[in-house]
Amino acid sequence: MHIPICIAAGGPKSARLAGRYGDGLITSAFALRKDRNVKTAWEGGVRDAGLDPTIAPIIVEQWAAIGEKQDEEVRAAANKWRFVPKAWNHGFFDNISPESIQTNAEKEITLEKVLEDWTVSKDARAHSKAIQHLFDLGATHVVVHVATPKQKEAIEFFGKNVLPGVWNN
Repeated sequence: MHIPICIAAGGPKSARLAGRYGDGLITSAFALRKDRNVKTAWEGGVRDAGLDPTIAPIIVEQWAAIGEKQDEEVRAAANKWRFVPKAWNHGFFDNISPESIQTNAEKEITLEKVLEDWTVSKDARAHSKAIQHLFDLGATHVVVHVATPKQKEAIEFFGKNVLPGVWNN
């Protein structure tokens, strides 16, 4: 039995390798939206392996918050994920201390920088549109990462209000 192994990549070089050696791509919404070369390089790697990229999954993580960028709860959530814009930079990925990572992130990364890559809105249509855009760019699966302690409410909001807007497009 073959267990599919999807490989994460955020840039063209790693995406090509992920395509060549993996069964699918895992990437961020930011990478897929900002650098079309990520998907193109991955497809090239899949073809290098003698496979068809149209049948392999592209799994994309989309960060989201329900609210407005100035809401206290949204900013508190963004603060907990403050390291993400530089997660793969020296001093972050190679640091084993969560406290040190957070301290460095608070010094180097503004909350506005974190939130610029998230879909932040109370309007379900904004979230539906962001997810649909990822599908339009080639995503086959979207993982919505809603940073909130109110997970039940977030799941209900997306299930009742956001997903029907994606499915009905």
